[in-house]
Amino acid sequence: MIHICVAAKGRGDRLWWLRVVQREKVVVPASKPYITFQGEGKNTTVIEWHDQASDRGPDGQLLRTYRTASVIVYASYFSARNISFKNTSPAPLPGMHGWQASAFRISGDKAYFSGCGFYGAQDTLCDDAGRHYFKECYIEGSIDFIFGNGRSMYKVSMLLKTLLLLFQITLFF
Repeated sequence: MIHICVAAKGRGDRLWWLRVVQREKVVVPASKPYITFQGEGKNTTVIEWHDQASDRGPDGQLLRTYRTASVIVYASYFSARNISFKNTSPAPLPGMHGWQASAFRISGDKAYFSGCGFYGAQDTLCDDAGRHYFKECYIEGSIDFIFGNGRSMYKVSMLLKTLLLLFQITLFF
């Protein structure tokens, strides 16, 4: 697991440039505001992991939905541009339990996403708390793929709902 570390001032006003597919769980703690993840494009820069709600964490407890995200951001003023976030766990079949698998969880306030991709099956994007702005993002999932208590705006973003062999495309303005 990667925990974001910054220089001595304790502020995360650094850019983290990602140019490849990175298979690692990433956590940005609340004590590190102003972090920016800058990628080279949502099709070339990806952070992915594979936790499910029924998996056990390092403490032996079930992860449950909120701790499955490949990237978890607790910090405020987070931003991401031109990067994708994936949870590579397989999609659950009807009636299966414990297969929730989030790609991204945002719990800080005033986050900004531009040109990002969010890929998963059940519970793809956990818009947990705070106010967020998603501009020209792509969000794909099958069941409850955007959920949480956040108050967010999705501007000219594409939402793709996948259900086995059925595909439905919805533009949300």
